[in-house]
Amino acid sequence: MSEWLFLGEQAEAGIIFQLVINQSTGRYYRFEPFATKLRGSLIGLLRQDIENRRNLIDEGQDQAILGVIGPIYNESRCWLGWKERKGQYLVSSELEKRRPLIEKMGALFPLICSYYLWHQAGLVVGRPEWTRLFVDNKGVFMLAPKPLGYLAKPFVNLPIALERSRPPEDYQNQPLGPAGDVFYLGLIIYYFMTGETPFQLHKGWPNRAITNGTTLDPRVYFPDIPCELTQMVLAMFNPEPLQRPTAEMIKELWGNYLSFKPILLKTECRQRSQSPVHPRKRRVLSRAVFRWALP
Repeated sequence: MSEWLFLGEQAEAGIIFQLVINQSTGRYYRFEPFATKLRGSLIGLLRQDIENRRNLIDEGQDQAILGVIGPIYNESRCWLGWKERKGQYLVSSELEKRRPLIEKMGALFPLICSYYLWHQAGLVVGRPEWTRLFVDNKGVFMLAPKPLGYLAKPFVNLPIALERSRPPEDYQNQPLGPAGDVFYLGLIIYYFMTGETPFQLHKGWPNRAITNGTTLDPRVYFPDIPCELTQMVLAMFNPEPLQRPTAEMIKELWGNYLSFKPILLKTECRQRSQSPVHPRKRRVLSRAVFRWALP
């Protein structure tokens, strides 16, 4: 008996897929067919690369970056799959723009933790496939982007500035490292918080703003973001990769804010500076900020 039981083709947003049961675990997965043909040798290399990544990440943890499985042959076609998890497309979700600050921060924290775990394992997540970012009642989640280029893209409208934004080192043909991941994570955070992108376009492209380090303050769109978080998010777009915070720093500061929720109840800077927050809690947050804040 095959390990995978395919349940029949369906379609969504122009994408053919099948729900599949892993008969060893009883879990449901979503599989999609390759949109391109690959030689058998390349399929073998892709399968090995996917397996190597999966061996470095504990799939038992509640990951917000869903690992890809495959390629698997079924009905003379190659398929890639991942754990079934239903959610709305992040780029088309109007409901998310109306969430309060605490809920938005809580929804982003699992993804931040997943970036941290990938970096701890020595892995680079890579440039997100923006049509494969979702949000559900657990938070923001995405598919591991590297193998997704072999699949068809969903029919989802993307903001031009989001689709065309890349870290400056990418323009210089440098390999993407953890600092590049932080740049893309910053884009996800900024967009989820504000519904906008941080760079003004010049002739339809954000390159000039990115290389100059010219970013729009997210409080223009969402005034509730605290000063320290604003500084951190803007630092994630620093043109110098070494000047960006690490995923560990982001996780620590984000976790501190979620632990001290009373601080978030006074969200505007001048309001919070007058709020009755214990000085020790302020010192903890300040230490987390000043380790990476720019002079």
